[in-house]
Amino acid sequence: MKITAVVKRSVFWVAQLVLALIVLELCARVDDLLTWQAPFRGEYSEEMLFVTDSLGYHLRPNGRFQKWHINSHGFRGSEITMEKPRGVIRVVTVGASETFGLYESPGMEYPAQLQALLEKERPGRYQVLNTAIPGISPSRIGYYFDTWLRKFSPDFVIYYPTPSFIMEAEEAPPAWKPQPTRDPGFQFKPRISGRFRDFYKRLAPQSVQTYVRQWLITRAVRNHPTDWVHSSVPPEKVAAFRKELEDLAQKVRAGGSEIIFATHANLIRSGDTEEERALLIAWRKLSPSKTESCLMETETRTNEVVTRLGVQYDIPVVDINTAIPKSSEYFADAAHFTDRGAALAAQAFLAKILKLESSRVQKNSVDSAN
Repeated sequence: MKITAVVKRSVFWVAQLVLALIVLELCARVDDLLTWQAPFRGEYSEEMLFVTDSLGYHLRPNGRFQKWHINSHGFRGSEITMEKPRGVIRVVTVGASETFGLYESPGMEYPAQLQALLEKERPGRYQVLNTAIPGISPSRIGYYFDTWLRKFSPDFVIYYPTPSFIMEAEEAPPAWKPQPTRDPGFQFKPRISGRFRDFYKRLAPQSVQTYVRQWLITRAVRNHPTDWVHSSVPPEKVAAFRKELEDLAQKVRAGGSEIIFATHANLIRSGDTEEERALLIAWRKLSPSKTESCLMETETRTNEVVTRLGVQYDIPVVDINTAIPKSSEYFADAAHFTDRGAALAAQAFLAKILKLESSRVQKNSVDSAN
């Protein structure tokens, strides 16, 4: 009899838990519907923003998820025409999630703020396209520009590279296969898991989150051979990054556009403080095959390459690394900007573009006079 009573109580509480989860899932879906006009049924996740086709893995035209809206050309922002409007100077910003915008408020990512600053400076004169793709590595940028971005006739191309991606292995373009069309029917993927994750990040002590991340890193490392982990940046990866930048600059200039490189900014100085150590662990969780010292080294080595190439090939370089103070006021994590950090980046790019445009106008005037 006692066993029967225990079983009944267990079934009762399991049923209560299942019912609670169902109610929470329904509430999450209603919240998505009211807040983001998301579909009540089917999938609703960040993967809805992406597609794989002949261009590789890139933003899905007309994709939408929460605050991120993609236009018909696969760029974040408002709708544009492929043909550049007459008399307009078109600025194309290229990069990964730092350029695309991750933690900033809608319309506060640095390309959008750069557009606002240029519009205030010279109304109707400039058009900024945010063509960044979260997760894109330097080895794919040149191909993406050559096969798609050049069709938009940019006058300036700003490239803000992500150093930690220089060691990622990439498939060659012929290996990119179009994804099959998603089944529009009912697909159940729980949405409350994302709410639980956000709840955990807001309330769990930093020490607990760091411990969990370190455990996940250790588990990932344990499942691979010892040579999987890099404690330093292989010279061939740095050389490949340099070659990719050279190729991109050549392709951009061949079309008559001006290329602008930028150094990469990072909140971490040395990783010696408890706060910086926590940031490093969070960073490494995304790339467990690289030690914390290796990740820091990628920042130094890639910024050195960018700066030296600027001098060697007379490429304008905007030093975002020094333009943004190393403070949580400007960084939401180790590398992604807050609204204020993005504002400083936009101001730095604004100054460079106006200077380059002024030099271009003077040169054209001299040429006309001659």
